[in-house]
Amino acid sequence: MPIKEVLRGFLDRLRFRRTNAEAPSNARSQEAPQTPLKLLLEVNNALSQAPTLEVLCRQAVELGLSRLGFDRLAIFLVDDDPRYARGMWGTDEQGRLRDERSVNRPIDTMPLIREALTSEHALIVREDAPLYNHLGEVVASSGWNVVAGLWNGQQCIGWLAADNLLRRQPLSPDQLEVLNLYSATLGHLCTLKRVEEALRRSEWRFRSIFEGASIGIIVVDRTGELVSFNPACQRMFGYTSEELRNLTFSDLIHPDSRQHYVQIFSDLIQGQAASRQIEERCLHKDGSTIWANINLSVFPNPTRRQRHYVTAFIEDITERRRMEEQAQELIFERERVNLLSEFVRTISHDFRTPLAIVNTSLYLLERSTTEEDRQLRANQIARQVVHMTALVDGLLSMVRWDSGVALDLAALDLNTLVRELETELRPLAEAKSQTFILELDEDLPQLTADELALKEALYKVIDNAIQYTPAAGTVSVRTCQRDGQALVEVEDTGIGIDSNDLPHIFNRLYRADKARSTETGGIGLGLPIAQKIIETHGGKIEVESTPRVGSIFRVWLPLPND
Repeated sequence: MPIKEVLRGFLDRLRFRRTNAEAPSNARSQEAPQTPLKLLLEVNNALSQAPTLEVLCRQAVELGLSRLGFDRLAIFLVDDDPRYARGMWGTDEQGRLRDERSVNRPIDTMPLIREALTSEHALIVREDAPLYNHLGEVVASSGWNVVAGLWNGQQCIGWLAADNLLRRQPLSPDQLEVLNLYSATLGHLCTLKRVEEALRRSEWRFRSIFEGASIGIIVVDRTGELVSFNPACQRMFGYTSEELRNLTFSDLIHPDSRQHYVQIFSDLIQGQAASRQIEERCLHKDGSTIWANINLSVFPNPTRRQRHYVTAFIEDITERRRMEEQAQELIFERERVNLLSEFVRTISHDFRTPLAIVNTSLYLLERSTTEEDRQLRANQIARQVVHMTALVDGLLSMVRWDSGVALDLAALDLNTLVRELETELRPLAEAKSQTFILELDEDLPQLTADELALKEALYKVIDNAIQYTPAAGTVSVRTCQRDGQALVEVEDTGIGIDSNDLPHIFNRLYRADKARSTETGGIGLGLPIAQKIIETHGGKIEVESTPRVGSIFRVWLPLPND
């Protein structure tokens, strides 16, 4: 209830009682009812200006003595621990103001106070009782003692005590009414000051955390405008406070990541999510990239139901990402070293074997006595030269594709390309008495590809099927359109691939058939090169195989959008 309404209520009671009292002079009967209200309003106005609760309590005692005419006054407040009361300000035995803030007394030791704290809005009056000081010591054996609770609604937050130690005159009914009214006023004002101080402390704590946080904190409204930000944000992004106020949060996000951020922000504002955590690239003022871990949470504006704010807690993880990338690069480098070591060992073996054959053949060639023997040795040397040439060509091709060769893209009829490959590879199949089957989808649309590169890739896949299919086996090549892509299937009835070898067949220099010699087997680069070319075209290669049954290689290639 507002203080002025409380004052009016008590004034009505005071007027009624004075009207029925023994008749004073007409002048006094008109003047007296106005005096307490006027004085209380003046005192109330003065107390409402007090900056703190402690100043309010000190002024309440001072004005109660000087303006309201009480003999002695003291104010106690219930402590945070409700079993104790904390002194504020009071009056000493000579009537002087006394600081009693160091006093802390258990309420159970004060029966009169216990009664006041449980008797809502009632004065507790003792007409012939011992009078005490702030320490609970008796300073007079008998006198008037009045206690009025300071109430905040249904809760008593303290009390106002008065006695007649100095003047030894009992409190008049008017003074009791004024004391009761004064306690109601003080209960309301003390509650307001407590709330104000709690809000100030809370705001101070929040401001201390906000300003001193090592991570960036930004408050964004539903339009993306920056409502508030802390100094850590200014340091993180390199902007002054004035510069940041002219930006939106989206301006701080890297252009490549803005679409993702805008979608997340929209979900938060529309209530589809309460919070989100993302790692995004942000932009420093100088244009450099900042990697940030951003925690976004939405909360409503208490003053507008339709307006929401989003709080962003931003942690700069650029250094962490750099260290992670360095660690990853170190792992990759170790893997590259291991692969290089394995590559050198494998290549050394692959070259050493044909070189040994060439060396032996040369030795025997020099000692050959017949033309037939010399021709045999020359043919052996020629075969090994061809094998080593294929190995070198494969290595050069692998290096070329690893370096990022630019594709010479053009419209390509896949069926025509497959027919050309059939013309080149059918003799190899027929030499092994194999059946070569071609099944082409004549409605297959043209695709966009590098003809020479794609021909090289498909050649290696089909050649691999012929190489690993025994005599009298079958190699089938099919084309079709499936799931919006062009598909080339190469199926054979060859030796198949063991499940342990299947995950490794696209590894460089890997041979599933370890028993085959380098003279008769492949060089272990055909399928890796084919995979690299196909993936460069935006496609993929898959394999399905069963040992002693055969294999199916599927080459998927993207078709142009209509």
